[in-house]
Amino acid sequence: GSISARGGSENGNGGFVEVSGKDYLYFRGRVNTTARRGQTGTLLLDPADITITGTNGAATDGDDVDVSATSFAGNVSVTVGTVTTGDATPTNITETELEGIVAGTNISVQASNNITFTGTFAGGLSLLQSAGTNTFNAGNTLAIAGTAITTAGAGLTLKAGAGGVTNIGSVALAGGTLTVDTGGASTQAGGAVL
Repeated sequence: GSISARGGSENGNGGFVEVSGKDYLYFRGRVNTTARRGQTGTLLLDPADITITGTNGAATDGDDVDVSATSFAGNVSVTVGTVTTGDATPTNITETELEGIVAGTNISVQASNNITFTGTFAGGLSLLQSAGTNTFNAGNTLAIAGTAITTAGAGLTLKAGAGGVTNIGSVALAGGTLTVDTGGASTQAGGAVL
């Protein structure tokens, strides 16, 4: 399916779109929250735990080939993509789904409990954003598993609660700002922060 919450042709901001479920989240569709002359809107997806899976560069991971009921899939080239809290089982977002979000987007991935990186990330997590800020915000633990993260100039905020931000890999932001905000310990697995 598709949802459009766009600003008007002369003025107006993009709207707010929320996709949620009682026990799990399954998103496979198109959302457009752009605004020609205003601010872009927001797409909100609401899991409690998120797993970000590296797929070693496989191009098929955005098609949800396992038909998982907890998978973020579909056309994620929305103007603002936000994943935030609520479901009982972890929602899986794959590497290329995040890497495929258009450059004008601020990516915000938020879970009330944990965000966990897992799998093999071919060349790390390479985000297209050249301005603004990309945010990973976990209510408890943000476990990056040594994954390298790069942007084309956007900032990066890594935020967690008492469980901390663990095993930060190398970070290259092409001039963007790195912010680490944690209620617990912060550890780096290795690599440079540029």
